[in-house]
Amino acid sequence: MSKVYVITGANRGIGLALATELSSQGHKVIATARTPETATKLEALRNVSIVQAEMSDLKSLPRVIADIAALAPEGIDELWNNAGASRNAGLVSDIDFVKYHEELAINVVAPGAITQGLLPLLRKKQTRKIIFISSVMGSGQIASSIIGNVLKGVPIPVTEDFLRMSSYCSSKSALTMQAIGWNGALFKEGFVVIPIHPGWVRTDLTLPEATLSVEESVAGLLKTVGDAKPVADLVLLNYNGETLPW
Repeated sequence: MSKVYVITGANRGIGLALATELSSQGHKVIATARTPETATKLEALRNVSIVQAEMSDLKSLPRVIADIAALAPEGIDELWNNAGASRNAGLVSDIDFVKYHEELAINVVAPGAITQGLLPLLRKKQTRKIIFISSVMGSGQIASSIIGNVLKGVPIPVTEDFLRMSSYCSSKSALTMQAIGWNGALFKEGFVVIPIHPGWVRTDLTLPEATLSVEESVAGLLKTVGDAKPVADLVLLNYNGETLPW
C-alpha cells in the first residue's frame, strides 16, 4: 500500500537516496530542499513534491509546515528528520559560536519544530513513525573514550574525530536526547520514534574512505525503520538495526 513520507534535506546524499528509493516503490514523497531550483535530481523523480525550506531560518518553519500540510491533507505516515549540517571544525576553544548557533538550529531545533507542526497529520495515520537521523558522533560514551585516548597519546581515528567536531557531536547528542523526549510524549499514542545512525556514508560531505554507499545505507535504514515497533526504552540504533552506545 502506498504511503506518504516527508523527508527533510532531500536534495542530496542520504535524503535524495531515500526519496529515490521510496518514490520508485510508488510512495508519495514530500521532500524539502534549501534551493529547489538546483535540486534537479530530486525534481526528476516521480511521486515527489518539493517544498523550499531553509532549516536555519526558524521563523520560516511555520510556512514550511503549512506547505507540507497542503500537500498531505490525508495525513503523513513517516517523517524523516534528515536535514543536518556541520558548520564548524576545530577544538571547541577555537570554534565560531555564531556558526555553532546555526548548527544547533538546523540539527536540533528545526527537527523539533517540524515534528511538532506535523503531529496533527501524523496522527491521521496508523503508521505514526518519526525518524531522527542522528549519529554515533553524538555518543558521549564513545567520545569520552576516544578523546581520553587522544589525550594519552593515541592517534585520532580518521572515522571518529570527536575532538575537532565538538559542535556537531553535541548537536547530534542533543538530537538523540530530543528523540527520547518525543518518545516519552507520544509512546502511549502508538508512535514509533527512532533516533538512528546512517553509518559512515560516502557523500560529498564525508571522506572518500567512508565505508558505505548511500544505497547501502538507505537499504539498511528502510529495513530497520520498517521493522521498528513502539518501545518504552529508546536506544540509538545503527542503520543495520544494531544498538549503539549513547
